[in-house]
Amino acid sequence: MSPFAPALLIAASYAYVRAGHHPHLSALNALAEFADERHALRERPMAGDVFLQAYTRGRFARMGIVVRVLAPEWHESGMRFDVCDTIEVEPAREFARVGSVVVERERWLSAELGDRFIRLTLLGSQELSGRSTARHVVHPSLEESFTC
Repeated sequence: MSPFAPALLIAASYAYVRAGHHPHLSALNALAEFADERHALRERPMAGDVFLQAYTRGRFARMGIVVRVLAPEWHESGMRFDVCDTIEVEPAREFARVGSVVVERERWLSAELGDRFIRLTLLGSQELSGRSTARHVVHPSLEESFTC
């Protein structure tokens, strides 16, 4: 499993926020750099991508998972926004006992504002940790072999 699999990202974010922390900006920037070095950082979203929302160009403040990409919208200035349904972990003051809440929301994200998307499927096609990610798999019910 890729270290950036969606389930792991949600679980790690939830645990981090539940412990009373907010996502550390340098950690989000490091994640963006990691994806960029592997040519997996994109300006347009696809379902399944991890979004990184910028608070200033090149500095990220929020992350989550793109569930669905809706029709793009344009601001009166001509700036394009990609409208996405997302899943993200949100610290919630009103839920202080549990520490955070997993929420689904609609986000307007824009490459022109510095928002970026990590295409997880591209990370799996790269060599990570100096070894190939290709592996031999035997399907248990069919006893057929596949290379992934």
